[in-house]
Amino acid sequence: MALCLSAFQYQAIGASSLDTKQVVAKKITSAKGTLISCNPKLMKDTIKFPISELIDGLEVIHLDNADAALVGGWVRTTIGEKYILVSNNKQIPFKLFDRSGKFVAKIGSYGQGPGEYLNTYFEQLDEKNNRIYILPWNARQLLVYDLKGRNYPSIPLAMDIPKGAFQVDAAQSLITVTSLPFEGLPAIVFQQDLKGKMIKSVKPAHLSIPRDFSDEVSMGQNTSDYDVSIMRWKRKTDTLYHYNTKVNRLEPRFTADLKLEGSAYLAYTELPHFFLGSFSFMKQVSAGASVGTEPAAFVVNKETLKGSYVEYIDDFLGGFSLGKWTPTFHNGYYVANTDPMDLKEKLDEILVKNKKMDPKVRQRVQTLSKSLNENDNNVVLIGKVKR
Repeated sequence: MALCLSAFQYQAIGASSLDTKQVVAKKITSAKGTLISCNPKLMKDTIKFPISELIDGLEVIHLDNADAALVGGWVRTTIGEKYILVSNNKQIPFKLFDRSGKFVAKIGSYGQGPGEYLNTYFEQLDEKNNRIYILPWNARQLLVYDLKGRNYPSIPLAMDIPKGAFQVDAAQSLITVTSLPFEGLPAIVFQQDLKGKMIKSVKPAHLSIPRDFSDEVSMGQNTSDYDVSIMRWKRKTDTLYHYNTKVNRLEPRFTADLKLEGSAYLAYTELPHFFLGSFSFMKQVSAGASVGTEPAAFVVNKETLKGSYVEYIDDFLGGFSLGKWTPTFHNGYYVANTDPMDLKEKLDEILVKNKKMDPKVRQRVQTLSKSLNENDNNVVLIGKVKR
């Protein structure tokens, strides 16, 4: 079941765009293009930022309750025009649904045999070519399936990929791959053919890192550019890059000048009109223990360079908080795959807290809350990114 919601103005916010905020970034032009460098110290406060400023609308999709369709806890979710692909969770395999939430197929199996996998890291839903590609951890191949779950021969990769992201262009018989740039590996990003032959590559150079699996690779795919970001646990200045395939180089596009030492989790997301960021630093509390600082999220407008610390709220559903981190944006969609009781708790809380909620919205939130049951499969919230 899918419910489509249109945007409305969450009354408690008023004028909530970044127009009233000050410039917090500068553009630095070089031979590699324009880099936007943000200075978070110029952000003086935290505003409530409605998700409707970033997406055109919201779909609420109840996933099929059949036993074969259950997806379990935390999962990655990829949205296509016709399908929803949900990643594996421990021993639960990938599941494919249509956009109404109806279960379509199990994709692969948990295990170590042909067409099976243990931990996975990244996937691609290629509806046009009837294919699903899956990248396991420490992979030397891409697993390949069709939209009915049938296994096809794997695609060899040109090098070992400890953690990575990729984009298959079936029409060009070309794969672009990003890898954690561990010391000793020949590339951070490269292109290869479908037989595993490397065509071009960018060496890690100064981006090379020790073999540490706490680091992450990020690729949002929310614009036409191939964005690359390596999230390093041991603090150094992090940057979001574009891979310019024509000249075969990484070109810096966004960074935040935090100038803090130690360990941290810092992530960037690029949308057509904004850069989004969030971070948390590790604070040592004893000789053998550290705790993370409270996360902080921020938004920077690409054109005006105005920005602010933000707390994202779902103003389609009464204005409940989306948490301290940047919401997930991938493949041109905002997506939240949530346990029905977690969503119900947020909805019931905002019904009490938001006294000024529009009556039509209140009815919508009440109806959705009543539809949620503890025995239900997950609920997926989807919004197409504004262009």
